[in-house]
Amino acid sequence: MSARFGRLAVAAGVIPLLLACVLTRPAGAGQAAGFGTLENATVGYTLRHPADWRVTGRVLTTEFSRGATCQSVHVVDFQPPADSGAAGFIRHAFVQLCAKPGSGGVSLDAWLESRYGAPLGARFKPVEVGGLAGWRLHEPGEPSLTFVRTELHTIEIVAAVATDEAHAGLRRAQVDAIVASLAFRRVEAAQEGSTESSTYHERGESWQVATVW
Repeated sequence: MSARFGRLAVAAGVIPLLLACVLTRPAGAGQAAGFGTLENATVGYTLRHPADWRVTGRVLTTEFSRGATCQSVHVVDFQPPADSGAAGFIRHAFVQLCAKPGSGGVSLDAWLESRYGAPLGARFKPVEVGGLAGWRLHEPGEPSLTFVRTELHTIEIVAAVATDEAHAGLRRAQVDAIVASLAFRRVEAAQEGSTESSTYHERGESWQVATVW
């Protein structure tokens, strides 16, 4: 069974397991309690998230995510019973990053226009995420899609809140804070025999929306 955001399919019944390449480490000195940090050394990004969110793989299937390496931070407010059929919708929020190596020999602007049509500004707005210039698409009823590019990767960032009114305000604030915490760093081209590594840090027990990031 799957719920849907418009044309984008969301996998229901997502099992919040850590990716095989993600390691758990204790909190470091000076790190704020109540947060976790997801670090991907291969793509070169880090983000902070509430400690009760879980690191998993792909949550939302987009055209870009097929064939990409995806990691997400995800929280579930309600998981429908397995026998609920089409009437059962998962209530959750997540931020998902999917990365593909290379640029296809064209600029990010040209690449997006080839997929979404020109002019780019008709549907996207320019943004800056983690120090990188990018473009964001946010249409009513759909998750926000943001595209950025590093020297080695094109990255899609999906941010979504699909939950009940009791949780919606908190989840939107948390999603905004997670996206705002994203940072990118330069990575060297992969060497033969190298392996992908990511690090997951669990910190503390609680997270309050009033916390300043």
